[in-house]
Amino acid sequence: TTFAIAAAPLGSLWRLPHVVFWIWLHLLQTNVANQIIDPEEDACNKSDRPIPAARLTLYQAQIFRWLLVPVCLAVSVVYGPPVTVASAMLCTFTYIYNELGLATHWITKNLSIACSAGVLATTIQAQDFKDCEGDFLVGRRTLPILYPEISRYTALPILLAWSIGLSLMWQVDVGLCVLFVLLSLLIGWRLIAKRDVPADQITFYIYNVSCLVRISSTNHVH
Repeated sequence: TTFAIAAAPLGSLWRLPHVVFWIWLHLLQTNVANQIIDPEEDACNKSDRPIPAARLTLYQAQIFRWLLVPVCLAVSVVYGPPVTVASAMLCTFTYIYNELGLATHWITKNLSIACSAGVLATTIQAQDFKDCEGDFLVGRRTLPILYPEISRYTALPILLAWSIGLSLMWQVDVGLCVLFVLLSLLIGWRLIAKRDVPADQITFYIYNVSCLVRISSTNHVH
């Protein structure tokens, strides 16, 4: 939501609730679709989610997942053809990613999540370290499972290269460049030195913050 608001400035504040509602509705559809695919994985990695926590049965979640598709489309129609097309594409790609199995291999998983952002495509495996146990149980082939040591040790130089490269390309202030580098060093160090699940979860949060900082910094390009 924050990224959408930052990337596409609103014409007026009264539109903000509409933007938030639309984004959260589609996030709900995407998240429910994701959680009905491998409930066994969630039982291991994220036991507080509705299905493993027995707040919702798998059958109920499946019905909810498909009811949300026409709801998302109907809401989008109110905002015009471009929004409707965006909604339809999001629903389609969600189906391809989850039901058709693009999420089961690290190549298609990373590309589908970050095909438009090289910095994400080459570092987004940071999200997978915390989920290794559950991913292994369901046969998911993520980078941390296939190459556990390499994926941890290569994150630091890749992040540093992006930090320096983007700073030069965008000609950002020295302070922002230093911030990019410090965040990269922190993430890279944590991936190497802090290897338990809670630590990997915190590292992923820091990674998300670093991505948001980079996105926000485009406002300061000279």
